Amino acid sequence: WEEGAGAHRYIVPLLTREHLVPGVRRRMGPLEGLAMQFWAIFDPEREQTAFIREINDGGLPLLNILMLECARPELSWALQLLITLLDTAVPAGRGGAGGGIAIQCRLGKDRTGLVSALLLLAAGATHEEVIADYARSDGMDEIALGGIKEEKREEGKAPRTLERSRFTGAQAETMEKTIAHMQEEYGSVEGYLDAIGIGRDWRGPPPAAAAS
Repeated sequence: WEEGAGAHRYIVPLLTREHLVPGVRRRMGPLEGLAMQFWAIFDPEREQTAFIREINDGGLPLLNILMLECARPELSWALQLLITLLDTAVPAGRGGAGGGIAIQCRLGKDRTGLVSALLLLAAGATHEEVIADYARSDGMDEIALGGIKEEKREEGKAPRTLERSRFTGAQAETMEKTIAHMQEEYGSVEGYLDAIGIGRDWRGPPPAAAAS
């Protein structure tokens, strides 16, 4: 974390290659996963091509799923921090000057969108409310995907670059598939939150928000 001008900034890595590559390997078949490990040592270009192909095939829903599964400690820490800050916040006009909490990544829609969705779900928001909130960021024609390097396409070679159309915007379908993954793999959204350490004691609307 960093401190300055009366504010604290906490940096939580969610979308690094260290998170994504092992997650992609696990989603492949055993032989393909082993092949990627081999290529990482002896043919990095081929490994990158296979990695980008899988990411392009899955689009933003896959990236959310990879973060859910491969960045569980980081998501748990971020949610516990945010819930603690919300629980202790002093609203403006109620004995203090008030303050704000901002969640931000480069564009404020992918990593930010997932953390915000999980925070709303932990606070008791309905799935429909979370999906609608996420979709408010739709229409942004840019991509910023952390540790996934966007490279120029080379003529005559397999694509080693991201397909922009799969990663721009914030369509409702992306969050629908993200929630569906938690339901399918953990029985419910609450089951996923329990699995990463956001149990009942951490869930529910923050007192400060309820009082404001």
